Amino acid sequence: MIKNLADIEKALSLPSGALDEAIKSTEEKVIDISNLEILKREDYESRIKNIKEETSIAAVEIAVKKARAEKGLAFEGKTIENLLEAQKSKVIAEANLNPDKKVSELEKDLSTMRMNFENANKKLIEVENEFKQKENFRTIKDTIISEIPANTIIPKEDVINIFFSKNKAELSESGSVIFKRGEDVLKNQITLNPLTVKEVMKEFITPYIAPPTGGGGGTDNAGQNKPGTYEAFAKDMEKLNIMEGSIKFNEEMSKRIKEKTLVI
Repeated sequence: MIKNLADIEKALSLPSGALDEAIKSTEEKVIDISNLEILKREDYESRIKNIKEETSIAAVEIAVKKARAEKGLAFEGKTIENLLEAQKSKVIAEANLNPDKKVSELEKDLSTMRMNFENANKKLIEVENEFKQKENFRTIKDTIISEIPANTIIPKEDVINIFFSKNKAELSESGSVIFKRGEDVLKNQITLNPLTVKEVMKEFITPYIAPPTGGGGGTDNAGQNKPGTYEAFAKDMEKLNIMEGSIKFNEEMSKRIKEKTLVI
């Protein structure tokens, strides 16, 4: 018996219960993980560290190369130290022409190089922050998708896009997903704990779940076109050339559910 199926499902971005269902099923199942890149935590951390180091080195080398071309210097190496040493040698060689002028030029050059280095370092920080934001968003999205049931009336990707248009989510310091309205964290009114993904999704997902089918191996056709049913609503939208699953379709469906003129 595997005790941590939920952890494995989360790591593979699978819906809750998918692995348990596949294990118990007598039919052949295929779990698609072709779009995943699975790494050990230590490999992932090593990868991020190497990206940061390579980006930092590249930023410095670009700044040095630019200064070398602008000042007409010729030297080997790509570090700030190489650049300063070459500039120093050039100034000393030319100092007998106009020492005061050369000192002034040197100070100006050093100021420019410092500015270039600061800009390169600033760019590195921006790249690191952008990478972190993308990683955080991927984690949030995967966590939310894992709570979307399989029987939605529109593709999961459309559901998640609508979800993000109505909800603000971010990662807490502990790494869990929290939801906000403005700057206030949404909390359980009884426990005052932040609402979980499951709690937020339970309230949101209802309009996007497919209507239940009837018994006897087929759909329940009784009262199918009765006003207020999903089938009647879908027919109304079809007459208006509004495709099922479109943004207009979903907006109108949500509106009617709130008005209690549509029951799903």
